[in-house]
Amino acid sequence: MLRGRDMLCFSHDWSGDPLSKTHLMRVLSRDNRILWVNSIGYRTPTASKADVTRAFKKLIAAASPIREPEPNIFILNPLAIPAYGQPRIRDLNRRLLRFQVKRAMRQLGFERPINWVFNPAAAVIAGALGEEMVIYYCVDEYTAFSGVSSRSLAELEEQLLRRADLVIVSADLLYQSKVRFNPRTILVRHGVDYTHFRRAL
Repeated sequence: MLRGRDMLCFSHDWSGDPLSKTHLMRVLSRDNRILWVNSIGYRTPTASKADVTRAFKKLIAAASPIREPEPNIFILNPLAIPAYGQPRIRDLNRRLLRFQVKRAMRQLGFERPINWVFNPAAAVIAGALGEEMVIYYCVDEYTAFSGVSSRSLAELEEQLLRRADLVIVSADLLYQSKVRFNPRTILVRHGVDYTHFRRAL
């Protein structure tokens, strides 16, 4: 088990539903420090009320300081433009994210972190933060999601797959589609917290 390490985590918003990535980081945080980078988005927003409200909340959150909701888990609310189809926007996001994440790392004293990437849009920044290792943990076929630019996201994911030191997937079909880009791909199926669910029996 890893101990005494600094780790980055590019994922969904910490305040969202506790998914497998949340549980994994909670386990790792027992002996390591985690900088959880809230969602940088991979779906181009619309003019809908829900998207406008979300964008407004993101702007407000970006001005808030790093917080520690649980021991050894620090939350960063980055500012990024959720539109990755244009090279100029990708470059701008790379600069924005690198500045924000590196600043947070300095504040926390993070060095040579292990970068756990759960969001393929983080390909714009993965490997540019002085990481010792980049791990892409893929639990969904993100290019099949509605409302995303499948081509742009596929390009980003391919970059991430080729750059990653290790790729972890949770299903056979994901393994088949990712291993061709990175032979260091392994299949780890989802499990359950037996102790937690046993309480309901």
